[in-house]
Amino acid sequence: MVVWVIIMFIGLGVTADDFLCPALVVISKTLGLSQNVAGVTFLALGNGAPDIFSSLAGIQQQRPQLVIGALFGAGIFVTTVVAGSICLSQEFSTKRFSFLKDMVFYLGATYWTFYLFSKKEITLTDAIGFLVLYVIYITIVIVGQIIYQKLKKRQRANAIINQEEVSSVASIQDELDNRQPGVSFSCTSPVDENQHSHSLVGSHLEHFISQVINTPQTSKEYENTKGSVATREVADCVPRELLTNSMEISPWKDFLLHLSPFEIQEWNSKSWFFRIFEVVKAPVYLILTVTTPVVDYKNNRDNWCRYLNVLQSFTSPMVIFTATGKFSVVFGNVFPLWVLMSLISLLLAILVFITSSNHTPPVYHWIFGYVGFGVSVTWIYTLANEIVSLLQAAGILMNLSDAVLGLTVLAWGNSLGDLVSNMSVARMGFPQMGFSACVGGPLLNLLLGFGLSYTLTLAEAGHSVKVQFTRQIELLYGTLTTSLVSTFIILPLFKFRVKHVYGVYLLLIYLVFIILAILMELHIV
Repeated sequence: MVVWVIIMFIGLGVTADDFLCPALVVISKTLGLSQNVAGVTFLALGNGAPDIFSSLAGIQQQRPQLVIGALFGAGIFVTTVVAGSICLSQEFSTKRFSFLKDMVFYLGATYWTFYLFSKKEITLTDAIGFLVLYVIYITIVIVGQIIYQKLKKRQRANAIINQEEVSSVASIQDELDNRQPGVSFSCTSPVDENQHSHSLVGSHLEHFISQVINTPQTSKEYENTKGSVATREVADCVPRELLTNSMEISPWKDFLLHLSPFEIQEWNSKSWFFRIFEVVKAPVYLILTVTTPVVDYKNNRDNWCRYLNVLQSFTSPMVIFTATGKFSVVFGNVFPLWVLMSLISLLLAILVFITSSNHTPPVYHWIFGYVGFGVSVTWIYTLANEIVSLLQAAGILMNLSDAVLGLTVLAWGNSLGDLVSNMSVARMGFPQMGFSACVGGPLLNLLLGFGLSYTLTLAEAGHSVKVQFTRQIELLYGTLTTSLVSTFIILPLFKFRVKHVYGVYLLLIYLVFIILAILMELHIV
C-alpha cells in the first residue's frame, strides 16, 4: 500500500506538470487571455490540481476531515517549512503590497473555513463564498498589475525624456568644449542608464523563471531537435521550416522518441537517485504519454508526432469514457456501449491520419491541447480518488483519523512540488518570488479546493451537509493562524526584511505542530 501510494503521488505530479500545464497554456493562448488572467486562473488550476481534485474526491466520499486536514496541513507545511527553508538560505526584502494582500486574503479564507466547521454545517452559499473571495482576489491582482504597468510605463517615458535632455546638454557641452577648451561643464544624469537596463533585464528574467516554474514543460522538450545546445542556438535564429526540413527523422523513430520515458542524453550526467526515480516513473509516464496529447509551443513542430497523435485520437476518448463508469452499459441487452465508443475513436484516429502529414502539424493541432486538458483532468481525478481510498484503508489498518492522514501523508505528498519549485527559485537568486509563492499557492488551493469541491457537491446534492468540529481542526486552525499572524506582525517590524532567525522560528512552529498532532492522536493531550 505504501508503494502504491507513492506511485499514485508520482502520477499526480507527472500528470499536472508534464501534461495538464502545457494544455492550460494552449487554452490560455487560444482564448487570448493575458498572462495575468491566465496566471491566476488556468495556471493556478494547473499548479493546484492535486490539492483541488484530492479535495473533490474526499468530499464526494464524505470525508471532510481528510480534506480540511490536507488543505490546512499543506498550508502549514508550505508557510513554515518551505518558507522557513527559504529564509535560512539567504536574507532578502519582500514587496509590501503583494505580501500584505496575500496575507490578508489567506487569513480571511482560513477564518471562513474554521467558521464553517465550528457551526458544523456547510451550505451552498457558504461554498460559493470561497469562489467569490477567489474572484475578488484575482480582480485585485489584475487591477494592481495594470496600475503597476502604467506606472512603469510612465517611469520609462520619463527616463527616456531625461536621457534625451542629458544627451542634449552633453552635446552642447561638447560643442562648447570644442569652442572653448579651457571651459568645461559637469552634469550628472538623474537616471543611471546601466542601472535602468539592469532592472529591465531583471524583470524579464524574473518573469521568465516564473513562467518556467508555473508552466512546466515536458521533460523531452528538445528531444526532436536532438537536445544539443548548438541545435537550440541554431533554432533561435533559423526559420522553423528550414530547420525542420534539415533535421527530418523517420516517423517511426520520431514516434519512439516521443514514447521514451527517459531523457537518454542526460542519463549519464544524472545522480543515482534521479535514475531510480526515472525508472519508477517510467511506467506511469508511458501510460500518460500514450493516452494524453501534449501541444507544446516551445517544442519542435509544437510537439506534433503524427503516429503518436493518431494513437492518442483512439486512446484519449476511451480513457474519458472508461472513467465515467459507463463501460458496462449495453444497448437493448445486445450492443455494448464500449464497442460503439471504440468504433467512434477508431474512425477519429483514421480521420486524423488521413488529414495530417508527418513533418507539419495540421491546422487543427491546437484542438489536441483541449483534449489533453480533458484527459489530464480525468487522470488526476482518478488518481486522487485512488489516493483517498488508499488513505482510508491505511487509516482503518493503523487506527488513524482522517485529520491526521490529511495533515501528514496527503499534505506532504501534495506539497512536495511547492518545496522543490520554491526552493529552486530561491537558489536561482529570486527568494522574494519563492517566499511569495509560499502564501499565494496555498491560498489559491484553499479557495479553489474547498470552494469548488463543495460547490459542485452541494449543487448536485441540493441540500447542506453536516461536518464535525474536532480538536484536530482547532489545532490546524490555531497553527496556521499563528504562522500567518506572526508573519504579518514580525516582517513589518523587520521593515519587510526577511532574516535567518525568522526561518528558525517558522521551522519550530511546524515541529511543535507535528508533536501536538501526534500527542492528540494518541489521546495523550
